[in-house]
Amino acid sequence: MRTVLIPIVAVVMTLAAQPGARAQSFTSLQFSNATGSPVTAWLTLGGNSAGRVENVTLVDVSTGQQVPVSGSGLQGSFTLQGNQAVSWNSFNGGVAAGAVTFRAPPQSCPMPGGPCGVTKGEFAINIGNEAVDVSSVDGINAIMAMDLSDGGATPWPSNPNGGRVAQNSGTLTGDKTAWGVFPYRCTQCAAIGDAPATDCNPLGSAQQSYCKDGTESNPQPVKCQLNRTGAGGTVKFIFRGAMDPVGG
Repeated sequence: MRTVLIPIVAVVMTLAAQPGARAQSFTSLQFSNATGSPVTAWLTLGGNSAGRVENVTLVDVSTGQQVPVSGSGLQGSFTLQGNQAVSWNSFNGGVAAGAVTFRAPPQSCPMPGGPCGVTKGEFAINIGNEAVDVSSVDGINAIMAMDLSDGGATPWPSNPNGGRVAQNSGTLTGDKTAWGVFPYRCTQCAAIGDAPATDCNPLGSAQQSYCKDGTESNPQPVKCQLNRTGAGGTVKFIFRGAMDPVGG
């Protein structure tokens, strides 16, 4: 069964290069907007997280100024200006599980004037066994990258070419070969599993599987969910642009 991750932001604070300086021992998150226009981001937390939205402090990585977060409880939103990045220390190194989405909160059923599902960046960090991914399961409304290059003392797994940046394709079929990405309707990496209702996932043929080949324990050609034991560094989720496919 696929582990459902919930969005959170982690930023690794690099300590000054001086005698006795030590690397950050916990994982932080960073959310960034790689486009030139503002975008709304939504942070949805899991109930096992160490705090709630009102305890989240986002900091602009360029200016050091705080970025306000609206909302309370397990869900809130904030605005990323063009080419802006913000960091979050995961409740000062506490458990953070959940997801980040752009342009809309997490949803699978189409809304009037809204997208047919939403792309998610999922995370579960500072829990001992960490897991992250990009998910197109509920639909696609954005191109999202996940940069795991900064893993601190415990590097994240790499893709077959040695890189550590995952990104969804923006198409229904393209994520079948995308490292670190759950394809459309694939609640399990290599199987549909408990598929969302057709009326909530109207893109593509109801009978077609867009999932990876192989088995859930050995998906092919690449994995959907990336795991590691340990913590440290910064997991970065990057909004690269809007995408609203109508098929294929």
